[in-house]
Amino acid sequence: MILGAVYSLLTRSVALTDETTRSLELQTGARNLLENLVEDVNSAHVFMEPPGSTTASVAILKYLSPDAKDRPKLNPRPTFPFAETEGQTADVLPVLRTTYTFDEAKKEVTRVVEKATLSSADEETSRGFLTKLELKDTSKVYEKVVATSVAQFSVTHCGYTTSGEPVPVEELSEPKYQKTSFLLVRFKTVFDEGLYSTGTRRTPTVELATKIWSYKRLSDQVYREYFSSADEDARY
Repeated sequence: MILGAVYSLLTRSVALTDETTRSLELQTGARNLLENLVEDVNSAHVFMEPPGSTTASVAILKYLSPDAKDRPKLNPRPTFPFAETEGQTADVLPVLRTTYTFDEAKKEVTRVVEKATLSSADEETSRGFLTKLELKDTSKVYEKVVATSVAQFSVTHCGYTTSGEPVPVEELSEPKYQKTSFLLVRFKTVFDEGLYSTGTRRTPTVELATKIWSYKRLSDQVYREYFSSADEDARY
């Protein structure tokens, strides 16, 4: 009886240790994903329409450099950073495009970083508003899986109405995704391999839901009366 009790105790101890180890691995992956995503979204210049599923991926454009002194050299028109008084206004900005995509079959979230040049222009029907965006000269810099054993990765892009009400961008006019100010992110990772796939042991799980803001987009909403060389509204 004593040997049986000792064996049972050891078995439970090994199982608990393994479960704790698996849980820590999941927490490390969740933290890695969240830290990268928060940093990227906080520093976002603008969001683009995501590749693939719009609810399981994110496309973020960030400044290639925090130094803005090179922008007049890249845009040597007399009125920069303001709109042209006549005709079309078009500017360029070096950026990093950071994309997060969820592969449901592989249960992985991948982060891809690319260098690119963002071309911003206005249209004849909306002079002074640089909302026509195009990426040029794209080249991959980095690609890495940032989370594994992912059961759920869902993203809701949210922006503000003209009255200041936060809503999903699907309720806003085009270009919808460029009006994103913050993301609602839901993430769940589960280790259900080996002994954990039988249902006889407690499955290690990490689940979280959070909001992540772009500081620039939030500032644009709160301080509408102020002007920046990176604003879409270049009128004066």
